Amino acid sequence: MKFFKLKEYIDLLKGQNLIKFIDNNIEEILNENIEYISYNSKDIKKSTMFICKGATFKIEYLLDAIDSGSFIYISDKKYDTCIPGIIVTDIRLALSVLSAKFFDNPATKLNVIGITGTKGKSTTSYFVKYILDEYSLSNNKKENAIISSIYTYDGKNYYKSKLTTPESLDLQRNLYNINDTGIENVVMEVSSQALKYARVNDVNFEISAFLNISEDHISPVEHPDFEDYFTSKLEIFKKSIKTCINLDMDFAPRALNVANKNKCEIHTFSTKDNTANVYATNIHKNGLFTEFDVVYSDNEYSEKEKFSVILTIPGLFNVENALAAIAIAKFLKIPTNYIISGLKKAKSEGRMEIYSSLDKKILAIVDYAHNKLSFEKIFETTKKEYPDRKIISIFGCPGNKAQIRRKDLGEVASINSDYIFLTEDDPAYESVLGICSEIEKYVSKNTKNYEIVEDRDLAIKKAVHKAILKDEKYITCKCDILVSSMPLKDLISEMNDVPRKIVKLASDLPYRDFLTVGLLVPPFKVEDSNTIHGSVNDNWIYVQDKNVKLGRIQIFNNWSPYMVKDPVNTVWMGLEYFCNENDDFWNMKDKDIVAMAKDELSRMKFFGGEVLDSVVIRVKKAYPAYFDSYKEIDKIRNYLNEIDNLYCIGRNGTHSYNNMDHSIYSGIVCGRMIKNGKHNLDELWNINIDKSYQEEK
Repeated sequence: MKFFKLKEYIDLLKGQNLIKFIDNNIEEILNENIEYISYNSKDIKKSTMFICKGATFKIEYLLDAIDSGSFIYISDKKYDTCIPGIIVTDIRLALSVLSAKFFDNPATKLNVIGITGTKGKSTTSYFVKYILDEYSLSNNKKENAIISSIYTYDGKNYYKSKLTTPESLDLQRNLYNINDTGIENVVMEVSSQALKYARVNDVNFEISAFLNISEDHISPVEHPDFEDYFTSKLEIFKKSIKTCINLDMDFAPRALNVANKNKCEIHTFSTKDNTANVYATNIHKNGLFTEFDVVYSDNEYSEKEKFSVILTIPGLFNVENALAAIAIAKFLKIPTNYIISGLKKAKSEGRMEIYSSLDKKILAIVDYAHNKLSFEKIFETTKKEYPDRKIISIFGCPGNKAQIRRKDLGEVASINSDYIFLTEDDPAYESVLGICSEIEKYVSKNTKNYEIVEDRDLAIKKAVHKAILKDEKYITCKCDILVSSMPLKDLISEMNDVPRKIVKLASDLPYRDFLTVGLLVPPFKVEDSNTIHGSVNDNWIYVQDKNVKLGRIQIFNNWSPYMVKDPVNTVWMGLEYFCNENDDFWNMKDKDIVAMAKDELSRMKFFGGEVLDSVVIRVKKAYPAYFDSYKEIDKIRNYLNEIDNLYCIGRNGTHSYNNMDHSIYSGIVCGRMIKNGKHNLDELWNINIDKSYQEEK
């Protein structure tokens, strides 16, 4: 990677009229290379330029950065420190300019496709990516990149996204990775915040799409009113060479006017106006699929092309998103057959994902709808496609932003739902109960059929239970004795009339999750023979290398040859990774995890040969942990002790870090109690409490 001198960054900021003043003692470091840029004091390397960014920024963060190796800081405020600072007029704009410089302006070397609008950005982005991938892969080119509110893939990393559009530094890093890996196209969602606060200041779009606009993100910390929100969205046309505009949306004439003023080449799309460049007709459902015909013309004088499209992602409203993707693809001159096949294969996680019970009587629809327009569309579609079904809604609102959603979502859900569960949704610094209580004000105006359940997992379970009610009563079966090995967290969530305090303590019990990568390989010797002297004879090998994520290696052949189909000619290794359910590592694609595991083995000089087969296995709640609400676990245990026909056993049943022998022993003790007519859960809780193995001679 090419590094630039501090002087070059200063000249750049001066050229943008962004500098207020520079500390006098900066002369001696002007020719120093900037080798890293960061706004995170925990992510500092040698010769780092540190950006003092954020409303909650504290000088302690800067001091930590200095201690870790930062030698220059950029801020909109001067701090009394041992390193010089450059004080700028606009820290957000400065961050974008500096980040683009550091990564050598990667956006200029890519086809960047930007998609904005109030709803549909994620789905449209995935539609475009699937079309692009169909075409690229058929031409032996790489899979295309995506930066969305759901996941980000930049050629080197695949992870769950935190923002719709990343901060400018993170975005430029993504674009650098994309270019560095030889990918030509990137599809990205562009939020109003990204346009207003300069996150995409140094990104120009080969093609953009404006999907729709409705009131959203109106709050003291986002947009003060709709006009500010809409105006921010319109900024995308200043950065676009070509653009695609939805003629069916409100304020379409204004969007067209701004696009024309910025001399954008325009493609329009519509389900109502047959003068649009991309027009959908004959829209209908065929089972779970949506089918429609497309009429396309490059301009009013060109010959019209007609073709049919099938969408396997549910929801009639997705036709508009598909039309936007088609308009983009036509700008890119992608042949129609790839457009058709890409859309048919396209999926978008968290968008109209449908799950059903085996008897098809219960359907669960997972959708990321989070504003008034999206909510109205999801209910409209659900009622149209499943007219005889009762609707149970589970939703919440985020904290510290878009407060209008609490009113909008509450009102829309109350009118369209048979029952509502209000629950958590990224509360940030607000309390979940406080947010739900605010939504409740608007829900209660139209219905009494709702309840607040702060824990989201519990809310989902209660909703499922409600869906399987028969004559408004739970289907129950009586038992004389209940022996439970399920996690205490889950046990209590399934129980009725549990005190709120106990429910909260149980829901906060911590666990460590676990992921194993199984690799089938030919017999081998360790590459670094000084480590284990050649062949591997161990069952378990603990990894102490801080440069890898791998925690432990198992050799299953050494546990028992009967665990391997051909123990003479093959070896099964289990590579153990400790993680948390739904963290970035947990959510990586299996193929990427396997590739990472192979790379780590090679870098450790443990194994670098051929892999015959592989598998990734994820285990939830593998290890009960002793922190957070565990310090009050006695309150949970005391409550359960009062239930005289309940016995809790095993690792998760007692929330104890038991080995297999402890868990077996707890079953033996439980059996003796039942046989002798005793009920003493304390005896079960205390197994392994003194770390003994309860061995008997």
